[in-house]
Amino acid sequence: LSNLEFVSRPYVLNSQRIKEILSYFDTGYKNKEYHFNHTCGFHIHYSFTNSESNGQPVELYSLPFYNYFISRVKESYPILFEKRTTFSHFCPAPRKTNDDIANDYERYCAINFLGAWEKHKTIEFRIWPADTAEKMQEYIDFTTNCIKTFLDNADKFLKYRDYIDLSKIDTNYQN
Repeated sequence: LSNLEFVSRPYVLNSQRIKEILSYFDTGYKNKEYHFNHTCGFHIHYSFTNSESNGQPVELYSLPFYNYFISRVKESYPILFEKRTTFSHFCPAPRKTNDDIANDYERYCAINFLGAWEKHKTIEFRIWPADTAEKMQEYIDFTTNCIKTFLDNADKFLKYRDYIDLSKIDTNYQN
């Protein structure tokens, strides 16, 4: 076996089950049951409840959120950011425009907006590498904090209609 992808069912954020899964990975890694290298990614999908637009906060589907998140990653993890966005074609973080955010179904980018929304009703963060359980929990916490901070301060980040109208996206995705 040379390749493995672990796909989980959705879990409540910060649930005990997430900690158990990460602990399982940590034990397997320490026991040399598997390894990861620089090509492996750790993709985090977020979905939401009790919000508008079919469960997703539309404020996240915006150029201001993209720029906020990318700048936070670049500031907090400069070496990781450089490696992931320069040497991996699976998670580049190019400069974007509002049109790019509104019309880009490309999944191979740091944040997969529309492709993930269309297929899974999520927003997918692809910038993170596979790593130790402790680092992967750190990436979950960092991403969650960015989302919460942005949503709590959306009025400071966004201008009227700075975000995508998700109701206009074709959600009849077929596998």
